[in-house]
Amino acid sequence: MPQCRHCGTENDIFLSLGSLPPANTFLKEGETARTLPLNVFFCAKCTLMQLEDVEKPENIFNDDFKYFSSYSSSLIGHSREYCNMVIQRLSLKKSDAIVEIASNDGYLLDIFRKIGYNNLLGVEPSGSVAKEAISKGIPTEIRFFNDETAKELSARGKADLIIANNVMAHVPDINSFASGIATLLKKDGTATVEFQYVADLLAKNAFDMIYHEHFSYLSLHAMDSIMKSNGLFIYDVERLKTQGGSLRVYAAKIGSKRQKTGNIERMLDREKAIGIDKQSTYSKFARHANDKKQQGLDYLRGIKEAGKTIACYGAAAKGSTFLNYLGIDDGTVDYVVDRNTEKQGLYMAGCGLKVYPTGHLSVTRPDYVWILPWNIRDEIISEHGTVRGWGGKFLVMVPEIDVI
Repeated sequence: MPQCRHCGTENDIFLSLGSLPPANTFLKEGETARTLPLNVFFCAKCTLMQLEDVEKPENIFNDDFKYFSSYSSSLIGHSREYCNMVIQRLSLKKSDAIVEIASNDGYLLDIFRKIGYNNLLGVEPSGSVAKEAISKGIPTEIRFFNDETAKELSARGKADLIIANNVMAHVPDINSFASGIATLLKKDGTATVEFQYVADLLAKNAFDMIYHEHFSYLSLHAMDSIMKSNGLFIYDVERLKTQGGSLRVYAAKIGSKRQKTGNIERMLDREKAIGIDKQSTYSKFARHANDKKQQGLDYLRGIKEAGKTIACYGAAAKGSTFLNYLGIDDGTVDYVVDRNTEKQGLYMAGCGLKVYPTGHLSVTRPDYVWILPWNIRDEIISEHGTVRGWGGKFLVMVPEIDVI
């Protein structure tokens, strides 16, 4: 029985998606990828939904990591709004120290830099994307963030603001990560942490958000327990639309002058009302994932039997899970397109779909463009209206099968 990475409690696996390749694995022609079990369990004690330990983070977040945040225009827009908001809310001075954990290619810190903030630091373990940030003039430590890293960095000075967006789910030692935030943060500083919200994942039956990069799937209940255990407290929380549904928590060190808002208790009560702390909620999610697999296969077979062609848009991690869980290959889908030049010309592991530039859609004019990163469907449809010009249709599978 796997042990909870936060509280150590032993729990049973409730969902197995099979043995799949790590989601952001891209191969040259003729190469093959190893596969790993993708098993999920729920901790009845602290409510943390999580993966069984099967992979080391350094085997995922390294020089071969090919996710560059700057390719998402919706993410850039979200980041600009965040910068404007947090500067005003925290009354940040231009000299204040701002640290971003998992800073990727510097997409967010570069926004601060361009409006006059210069006391910036990124911490990013993947050399491939960190080097891009450094080329933009963003000081970046190429290393994993944990309590040991935080102690070394805090010797140079503590942070007024720590930003950790879409990273906490990616760390196996979640306690060391949270403890590191407490170590690096000033007495009355703030850490903002954004993460995919497990309540939205469950409600939308978004099993495709489960992949080896995501060690944890977080609720406010689980996050509250993690923070309190590691010298922090959450003083505010808000819901976001990003990543198919996210939370942003505002955390400070225990003993800080920050005052808790009423949003926290209200959201904790809502989580209890939907059964975030009940095993039956997760068992139901597992049944729905199995149902969705069959529904998806039946729908795609219907398209192919009608003599229609399908191409995918977005060689995203969630797409890898969906394609490989359903067993889709190039016999059903012709290819996938992606804006990221680092992925183009390579093949998605498992399903074997070749990645082309987005312009390839206009060359082959598929009948259906299946949007794998469904959380940014509006952005993709807006940017590729020409698909409708040749009679093509857009397809999404999550949260429901929908043709646009």
